[in-house]
Amino acid sequence: MKMDISREQWDRLYRYCLALAGQPADAEDLLHGAVERYLAATTEVVQNPLAWMRRVARNLYYDQLRRSQRGKRLAKSPSQAVSHGARVGCITCCTPALYHTLHA
Repeated sequence: MKMDISREQWDRLYRYCLALAGQPADAEDLLHGAVERYLAATTEVVQNPLAWMRRVARNLYYDQLRRSQRGKRLAKSPSQAVSHGARVGCITCCTPALYHTLHA
């Protein structure tokens, strides 16, 4: 599926994710999650894909934040906190590679 998002809009979406997450790897995770959900929602009519993906990225960020805070409350030692984080897992992507894949 080809996405009708310009490179400038793509960069803006990445910067938005970076502003939320604070770390490039975390921003790429948010961006990847938003794009993945956009591609999965092909049956829906999405009028503004950029706004749709920004909302999804924001919601993903809040979900991760809640999981992280819940993990800290549940952990009794630092090793348990790391174990909880490892169970949650992350999906990373290379932003330029993903961009070129989607626009090929």
